[in-house]
Amino acid sequence: EDPTASRTITLMPGYAPEGELYIGLTNAQPSGSLTLLFAAAEGSENPLAPTFGKDQHIGWYSLTNNEWQSLNHDFLTADDTNNLLRPGIVRMNLPAAINASNSLLDAGYFWLKAQLPQGLHHTSVCKLAGIHAQAVTAEFRDNDNDPSHLATALPAATISKAIDKPAGIKGLSQPYGSFGGALQEHDQTFYLRISERLRHKQRAVTIWDYERLVLQEFPAVHKVKCISHTCIPTEAGDPAYSETAPGNISLVVIPDIRNRNLYDRLQPRASQNTLREIEQFLAPLMGLHVNCIVAHPDYETVALDFRVKFHDRYDANAYHGILNEDILRHLSPWAFGEDAAIHFGGRLYKSVLIRFIEELEYVDFVSRFKMYHRIGKEDNNIKDMSEIVASSARAILVSAPLHTIAVIESDKVCDE
Repeated sequence: EDPTASRTITLMPGYAPEGELYIGLTNAQPSGSLTLLFAAAEGSENPLAPTFGKDQHIGWYSLTNNEWQSLNHDFLTADDTNNLLRPGIVRMNLPAAINASNSLLDAGYFWLKAQLPQGLHHTSVCKLAGIHAQAVTAEFRDNDNDPSHLATALPAATISKAIDKPAGIKGLSQPYGSFGGALQEHDQTFYLRISERLRHKQRAVTIWDYERLVLQEFPAVHKVKCISHTCIPTEAGDPAYSETAPGNISLVVIPDIRNRNLYDRLQPRASQNTLREIEQFLAPLMGLHVNCIVAHPDYETVALDFRVKFHDRYDANAYHGILNEDILRHLSPWAFGEDAAIHFGGRLYKSVLIRFIEELEYVDFVSRFKMYHRIGKEDNNIKDMSEIVASSARAILVSAPLHTIAVIESDKVCDE
């Protein structure tokens, strides 16, 4: 039987539209083991991009005789990256047939490929700060060290050599800072944690239980809201959003935005990795017949369209941008590092916003003031509203990044 009878040979190489990552290795050994550190910036993925389904994962391939051969679980022994949604190490055994004499890519390298599954986008995974071979995880051991040093991460390049150098290792490096350290618990936090533990008994039964369990286990979460009998669609084909779905529990998570690089400062969303870890953490703590869904908030945009007259002593070109920034700070103060909470639900009145703008020291007056409520990315609602109310329990009213502001050059306002 001709082994090439079922093969599809194309004139030009084929590339997956979802995205592919090529890794070239030197001095690799067929049938040898390999560890790769993926320094992923957790949270840098687009939270609105398509997400991995329950049975979807990144596919790994090796280049052999100009053909990509799939690497199954026999070759992939460990993967701490959760589909490149967090930093971690991938361990694999290279196939015996891999070679470095291919013409499809540069010769002299052993080539590996990571490919996103169908339906995803390259922004569905985190951005990579680097990929490093022969990586291991070093663990801190307490030798009567100063406990306060755990308050900050160990800077990169602090560790440069081993005390007892193992045979066969020429050198080592620490390209990134440490992670996972925490100070010893203080009495106040200890009594608070114990009091909460005595109440929920490490079981998720009430709304309060769900929220406190998540906040205790995940310090990177700023706020979590548990909504009973509510179903939130997380994948294509899921039922529509409903707040009358018995047997379902929905957790809406807001990340801690302090000292973090976010994809969108006005609409902070936790990383997909954090959402999946919360689901896995709660699974053994809740009832068997409860379906728990962890999702992002539903940010609903407030957009303004108006004309403004500045006082004569203020430059109109400069204060046009300052006014837009002041509106952002007023509607979404938490996005600018201010000590303000993010509230679910709520309502906004046009009259209150007009008063706020007219009381700014550089504003003379405003006219033709319109306020729009936009729900969802594709919502093109252009109806002027005097009052905006959040549409659901998971909704948060947030400012649009750019408002439509026309500057009036003269005190005479035309009605046309």
